Amino acid sequence: MRILAIDTATKAASAAIVASDGIIGEIGLNIGKTHSQKFLPAVEQLLSLCDMTLADMDGFAVTIGPGSFTGVRIGLATAKAWGYGLDKPIVGINTLDALAGNGDCKYVCPILDARRNEFYCALYEKGKRIWDYQALSPVQLAENLQAVDDVIEFVGDAVPSYRAFFAETLGEKAYFPNSSRQVFMAASLGEIALQKLEQGDVSTAFTIQPFYLRASEAELKMQEKLKTQGK
Repeated sequence: MRILAIDTATKAASAAIVASDGIIGEIGLNIGKTHSQKFLPAVEQLLSLCDMTLADMDGFAVTIGPGSFTGVRIGLATAKAWGYGLDKPIVGINTLDALAGNGDCKYVCPILDARRNEFYCALYEKGKRIWDYQALSPVQLAENLQAVDDVIEFVGDAVPSYRAFFAETLGEKAYFPNSSRQVFMAASLGEIALQKLEQGDVSTAFTIQPFYLRASEAELKMQEKLKTQGK
């Protein structure tokens, strides 16, 4: 059984073909371009290099959020089109779950840029999520992590900007893997999704839904505008 996994939920984008016996191929882009411009050609290249087509897949996997609202929509629209057109199942995986799959330590904390000086984050112990998905400021997250009595591995697109902050506030408890494992998550996404596919825990183009932790920037601005007008 094999699955094509795609992630466009953050600034970086990646795709991977994962089979029951391992990862067949993976490609990642972190070039600051709109995913709608470069991502599909990259997926086509990956399929070509692996001598496969979309029809060879048993299903598709996609990150459903949290993350960039535009990026999440691009990924979902792509997976829905493939699933509907080829009558294949789709597996939606939370972006933080997929990113946490990159970690090796007992405790893994994925942090994604949520803007407004906040992270989308959660905490995982031995691969199991032990915190709710949430949006926190760097200070709030550091305070909450003080209770953890072991090394905490940080992954995610917010790591480069806040590495120094967490190194200072958490000291030797803060661990940072190499940069590729901080942003590209399609392979771990595919491994998680393949298990669900094999168990029949899947969605369709009509049932898969995005996961949002909070309103979009446009919605937040509109809410602020309405509050101001109401005064």
